[in-house]
Amino acid sequence: MNDKDLLKEIDSFKDCINKYIKVFMENYPTEGTKKETFAPQSLFELAIEAQTTLAIFGTHATKRFEYIGFFELFYFDNPVDWHAWKYKVIKEDVDFSSYASISFRIEAEIERMRVLLEKDSFDNYQNLTIENYLISKNKYFKKDLPATKSSDTQDNSMMQNVNINIVQNDQNEKKAFIDLFKEQKEKELDENNKKTSIISNIVNILSKMGLLA
Repeated sequence: MNDKDLLKEIDSFKDCINKYIKVFMENYPTEGTKKETFAPQSLFELAIEAQTTLAIFGTHATKRFEYIGFFELFYFDNPVDWHAWKYKVIKEDVDFSSYASISFRIEAEIERMRVLLEKDSFDNYQNLTIENYLISKNKYFKKDLPATKSSDTQDNSMMQNVNINIVQNDQNEKKAFIDLFKEQKEKELDENNKKTSIISNIVNILSKMGLLA
């Protein structure tokens, strides 16, 4: 794949993720919505699109995104998994902050890929270790022994079932996110940012939910 086509795939990847985050947050389950919260088909379609687009970038990119929690956030590609997760979230009162954190780090990693590509240095992306610039998903989640959907090798880990368990609630980071959301809410965002920013998507949704009052 030449650089022009790769850049197009990166832009498509980012657009898909923004759309998914919007749908995910709009349907995030709570005790008050547990009876009527059904994930729309578009959520599953966008998850599959994001999963398969990531595969285009190769094993190294897949492992880096896996390290920051991509597959915890883009796990919901069918209604059975969504409903099992939904009732777990309600039962254990899991809030959105861990998933918001992952989404910001995914956005940063996409931008890192873009910058290297625009500098004609994308080969250097392969030289980054898993830990370079990344925060592990283990800060928020632990991975129990998963069943696999269609994987015999580690390289196919993107298709694993993941049992999600909250293992840490970093109050300082959570407060930082709330402060960030409030700050973004108060800013005037131009139309381009409104269309492309993960942060602005989440801010708008949380505002509608009354969580930033």
